[in-house]
Amino acid sequence: MARSPRKGSAPHIEVEETDICVSTILAHQEPDHEIFNLGERGDYYRTVGLLALFKRGHRTLRVTDLVAGYARRVDQRWFPDEFNAKRAGDLVRWGTDLGHLARLGSGQETTWTIVDRRPKFALIGSIVRRRCIRIRDLPEAEQWKANRLLDLDYRRAAREEAKVLDVFRKEAGELLEEILVRDDETMVPYALRKYWIGGAPQRLAEVGEYLVNRIAMMGPEERAKLMRHLNALSHKLRTQQPPPIDEGDLRALLELCSPPMT
Repeated sequence: MARSPRKGSAPHIEVEETDICVSTILAHQEPDHEIFNLGERGDYYRTVGLLALFKRGHRTLRVTDLVAGYARRVDQRWFPDEFNAKRAGDLVRWGTDLGHLARLGSGQETTWTIVDRRPKFALIGSIVRRRCIRIRDLPEAEQWKANRLLDLDYRRAAREEAKVLDVFRKEAGELLEEILVRDDETMVPYALRKYWIGGAPQRLAEVGEYLVNRIAMMGPEERAKLMRHLNALSHKLRTQQPPPIDEGDLRALLELCSPPMT
């Protein structure tokens, strides 16, 4: 069994283990080998894994490089090399059968070259009803149906994204209003200055509306970052102690509030 690599080290395969891994991978290329069933979304997961394994700069891989490549680029969790050889063997067999890969050579000189990077499977549907469909290299009638499903899913995703953006704009606008009511001189946090040209320090009152409108162009992580900073500003203003009142100002205020002497 392969030794567990030290943390931060590259996957290591002993010489004798390489022979075992090569034999395992090649055995998975035999016509009578049955590829492991990954479930109803398996073809999509294998598509993602194959494109990661043969990412740019790794167009051709030798059989002796597959296990290390799989451990580095497809699944970084530690598993025994023999197990990764089975998964890598299934992956390149699947890719070859679908026309993604071209296989050449034999034995330890066997290589796979990616010849088609276009995904043939995609996930459609909402998170709770997501399913995998084939989207390329289909008979004409089935291809039309797949294209139609992709179009409908694109429209569904656009509607859901619009709803999410509306919620973010509403919450960000309310936070912005709360902050400015408490202190209209509040400066924009440094981390948010990159969202406009120049990035110079500015009052939130001057660019706050622009930030809220910019939400539509932000990714999920950036939206969450904006909300965290606005929430932090709001919390700070709610909890900070008001500045002490000057004694002279306090006397003047009391005199103004006192009823006139008759």
